[in-house]
Amino acid sequence: TGTARFLAVFLSMALLFSMIPINGLLTAAAAVIEAYTVTVTDTAEGNMVQGAAVTLTEKTDGTDELASQTVVTNEEGKAVFTNFVEEEKSYTLHVAPVVGYEDYQDEEVTINPGEVEKTVLLTALKEVAITGTVKDENGRPYRGATVTLSGYSQDSTTTDRKGEYSLIGYEGQKYTLPITGGEKYTTVTKEIDALDEVTGS
Repeated sequence: TGTARFLAVFLSMALLFSMIPINGLLTAAAAVIEAYTVTVTDTAEGNMVQGAAVTLTEKTDGTDELASQTVVTNEEGKAVFTNFVEEEKSYTLHVAPVVGYEDYQDEEVTINPGEVEKTVLLTALKEVAITGTVKDENGRPYRGATVTLSGYSQDSTTTDRKGEYSLIGYEGQKYTLPITGGEKYTTVTKEIDALDEVTGS
């Protein structure tokens, strides 16, 4: 019948169209990497840097909110991003400031197929010794005074029998140095620039 012929022609055409490849209209979904690892290490000693906050932010030309994720490095210096990074996409890599290291400049990272890791190298700041002598009102060495280093980094010690103290800071950083001698003495605070070995009294 006419209806049967129409259905046969329609089914044949549907089958024919289903066999024609639609090139350029369909694109494969980006592959999500199960575990993408950023390793943070020291350029000089090769030591792994623990506790560094690493952020990957997806780059886009649009106005939509950017996808971003932050992971803190473990004891092996590794920040593992799970099911977040996609192949053939670009991200801004940011490492938050880490005490004892120069700030890391943000960089653009493009993820190539099969790529699952990246190494970030941090440059260590030079350590400097901050030393001095604490004396009482009569000019005699004062033993047992508490000397605290505050600012970019922290350290604390007590003076020895010669009234001497030694602390470790980082070159180029500013610190305050409160010195406490107990209840009978007021706290004295010094401000210092750790430009090199620092000695004072």
